[in-house]
Amino acid sequence: MWLKREGSCCPIDNRPLTADSDLFVDNFTRREIEQTRLECPHVGNGCNVVLPPIELENHIPNCSYQRTGSGHNSLHCSFENVGCRTTISSADQLASHLESNLHQHLNLLSMAYAKLMTSAKPSTMDAKAEEANTLWDPQPKGSGSTGSTAATAGDSNAGGTHWRELIRALYERVVLLEQKGHEQTIEMNVVKQQLEKSNARLERVRHELATIHCGGTYVWRVPNFREKLAAMKNDPLIMHYSPGFFTSQYGYRFCLRLNLSAKDRSHLAVLIHLMRSENDVTLDWPFSGRISFKLIHPTDPQRHLKETMMSRPELEAFRRPRHELCPRGFGYTEFVKVSDLLSIGFLGETDTLVLRVQVLCV
Repeated sequence: MWLKREGSCCPIDNRPLTADSDLFVDNFTRREIEQTRLECPHVGNGCNVVLPPIELENHIPNCSYQRTGSGHNSLHCSFENVGCRTTISSADQLASHLESNLHQHLNLLSMAYAKLMTSAKPSTMDAKAEEANTLWDPQPKGSGSTGSTAATAGDSNAGGTHWRELIRALYERVVLLEQKGHEQTIEMNVVKQQLEKSNARLERVRHELATIHCGGTYVWRVPNFREKLAAMKNDPLIMHYSPGFFTSQYGYRFCLRLNLSAKDRSHLAVLIHLMRSENDVTLDWPFSGRISFKLIHPTDPQRHLKETMMSRPELEAFRRPRHELCPRGFGYTEFVKVSDLLSIGFLGETDTLVLRVQVLCV
């Protein structure tokens, strides 16, 4: 009933709940509640019935001591002793109030327990703790009417003790749940960090495999090119290098370089550099092959700008590199005019320059 009335959501954090997977029967709490005894709210009218809370809810509407006259039909909440001052006019409203204000009643119980713990003396607290350890122990089998008679005789004197122990049990359960939630949050953060590291590592491996098995054809996408172009105009020493790529799995390793031409700042230079790799010892030097550059137009293939050149073995740019990157590059120092690059639309709507290079060994 409560789950349907509240829209199948938790009353604390409003997360959706399902009766099959998110709710469970708490037999321990139910047993504690069943052992608690409460007086009928009509005790002032002469009703001396003392019942568990669940049975009391069924008793209140049929109580023969309830008065219906003007000014005498108000009912008090069962949690009046711990601070609930709500006055109800009918038994149906009382049942609805008890169900809809469960969280508020738990807070009142927690505050009452805190006040009790603050005001209690250490010796009294030790006695209550010892009593709590044995209060909820089930009766031994075969106790028969003896246990039942003892429980009946102690109901009138143990009402207050039952309330205090119920508050204590609820408070301890809240603390355990908060601790468990904190531990789960820490574990989730650790798992999240490990997952992020794993994803980053997988992305690096994926990119490395792509550059190794590209077959000498590599597509370099340069994002935010207008920003990079402005920086190169302000500082002519700025150069942008692509990631390294291989002509084959055990082949030569190259990378592209992009910068403004030193001869004419109005042109963009595109060059290729050899890079050192563990395959170098097995390769033939100097490198001999055909290299093709293609500047990609994003919408019109007829506007692609393509240039092809052959390697020159007498140049240092094609000899075995002695450093991570060969300082000598080979290519076109005036590959395209910057004005044409911007006006013809090579950057498209994403402000990304796309260069395709193909290196074939001969």
